[in-house]
Amino acid sequence: MVDLISRAKAGDASALDAIYRAYFTPVYRYVFIRVGGRRAEAEDVTQDAFVKIMKNLHRFEDRGKDPLAYFFTVARTTLIDRLRRRRETVFSEMEAADAPFDVPDERADAPEILYRGFMVEEAVRAMGSLTDAEREAITLRFFGELSTVEIAALMGKSEDAVRQLQSRGLRALAKKLKHHA
Repeated sequence: MVDLISRAKAGDASALDAIYRAYFTPVYRYVFIRVGGRRAEAEDVTQDAFVKIMKNLHRFEDRGKDPLAYFFTVARTTLIDRLRRRRETVFSEMEAADAPFDVPDERADAPEILYRGFMVEEAVRAMGSLTDAEREAITLRFFGELSTVEIAALMGKSEDAVRQLQSRGLRALAKKLKHHA
């Protein structure tokens, strides 16, 4: 991936496209959870983040880590800036018209499709009950697939603090979701 970034910095449009294709989905999922499952807003924030990433790719420094942490940082900052401008909270009720990011399988029967959609919706709602720090740590770990070390650096916390946030958050989610099982 570092080679792609070097090529993109040199102006290679195909490298920019490859970076976008490789990282759009994990960044979108991260933003989707952070905005409470509001699909249109997640798409807007993700696009804004990628515009910033591409414009400022010359600032990216290879430190031997996956660039995804840098992309999450840009997405997080983009989301925070957007929310500050609009003065709204990060999580609210999911809009009923928005579908979960899980695309139904044509072979699945209707009850299975409904159940999967319900579970995603309930999980997103349950995430809304966590503290901002717990939600951030869990989102980065399980949707962003970052390590505890990377999350600690991104959040400016110790690894122990991140593990505690994840543990508390997961316990709270399990308790909340247990009532809906």
